[in-house]
Amino acid sequence: MLNRWYFPALLCLTLSGCTPDKSPLSTQEQAFENLKSSLQNEYGGTRTVARYCDSSGPSPVAVLCHAELVRYHAGEQQTIGTTVYNCGVQPGNPCRFLSTADRNGFSNAQAQASQGCTTPLRLDDVVDLGDSGQARLSLHQAGGTPGAEWENASFTLQDARIRLTEAQVNEALDKLVGRIGAVCRAVPASKTRVFLYPAGVTAGESANWIAKTDLNGARSVELNRGMLKDERADRYACINGDEPGISLDNGTKLPPVRQREILGTWVDMNPSITMSLERVKGKVYRVYRSAYCASGEQGDLLKTLAGGRYAVIDNRNGDYYKIKVNGDLGVFDRDGPIDVMLGHSALHPALKAH
Repeated sequence: MLNRWYFPALLCLTLSGCTPDKSPLSTQEQAFENLKSSLQNEYGGTRTVARYCDSSGPSPVAVLCHAELVRYHAGEQQTIGTTVYNCGVQPGNPCRFLSTADRNGFSNAQAQASQGCTTPLRLDDVVDLGDSGQARLSLHQAGGTPGAEWENASFTLQDARIRLTEAQVNEALDKLVGRIGAVCRAVPASKTRVFLYPAGVTAGESANWIAKTDLNGARSVELNRGMLKDERADRYACINGDEPGISLDNGTKLPPVRQREILGTWVDMNPSITMSLERVKGKVYRVYRSAYCASGEQGDLLKTLAGGRYAVIDNRNGDYYKIKVNGDLGVFDRDGPIDVMLGHSALHPALKAH
C-alpha cells in the first residue's frame, strides 16, 4: 500500500507556487534570527551588531547570544563595547540583556560613543584648524553602490596670508578627516578623499591644491610642496647641483637676474615649478623655474595691456595675468577668472625691497 503522505507530496510538487516546507532552524539559528530582528531598527553612527549565539543555553527555551556596539569613526568601523543577550528559541521570541551589568555597561558605552558623533557637514561649513586658520567645505561629492560607497570633500583655507608648513598641513588633514569621520551615519564610505585648497582657489576646478589624502583601507597623503612654507635657513637659496631631467629653458634669452625687475614669483600648478613675471628693458616676460633656479635663463614675452594685465601672445583663449592686491597672481581668459597662483616670500627670485 502506498504511503499515505505520497499523494499530498506529489500534488504539492506538481502545483504551481507550492514548495515543500524548509528544514526547521536549530535552536541556535533561531535565537540568532531573533537577535537580528530585535536589532534591525537601529540606525545612526553607533549601532548594535549581532555576532553569534552559543550552541547551548541556560534553559531549554533560551540561548545566550553575543553582540557588539560599533561606531563608524574617521572612515573606520570601531568596536567600542560587547554585551550578552538571553534570546528565546521560538520564532518571534524577544531578546533581553542577560544581566543588569550588561545593560548598564552597554548604555555607558553608547553614551560615550555618542559624544564623538556629530552632525553631517554641509557646504560652506567651517572647520577651525587652530594656528592654520579656518577651512570652508567648498565642494562635497558622494556616491557608489551599497558596500562600495565613496566620498570626496574639498576644503578651502580662508586666510590668503597664511602659508602652512608640512607639519601644519598634516595636522590640518587630521582634523578634516576626523571631522568627516565623526559624522553620524549608518554606513561609512569605503573610500574617502579630502583636498585642502589655498584661499581664492575654486575647488574642483583648480589643480592648485595644497594637499590631498586618500583613505581606502590605508591612508596616503600627497603634498604640493611648492605651496608649503619654506623652512630653509636661507629662504632665497637655490638647490646646489645640476638639474636632473629636461631643462625648462625656452623662449627669449634674458640677461642675468640682477638686471631684471622682478614683478613677482608664484607657485605654478606644477608643484615643482615656479613662475615669475620679469621686466627687461620695458618688456615683461614669463619665466619658469625649478628649485635649481638656473632654468630661469629664458622667458616668454607677454603683451602688456591696460589695467596691469599681461597677456599671453597669440593665445586663442585670451589668457592673461593680473597681480592681485594681496600679491597673488590671478589667471584669466576672455570669459573671466580661471585660477589663482600663490605669491610666496620664500621663492626665488624675490621682489627687491623699495
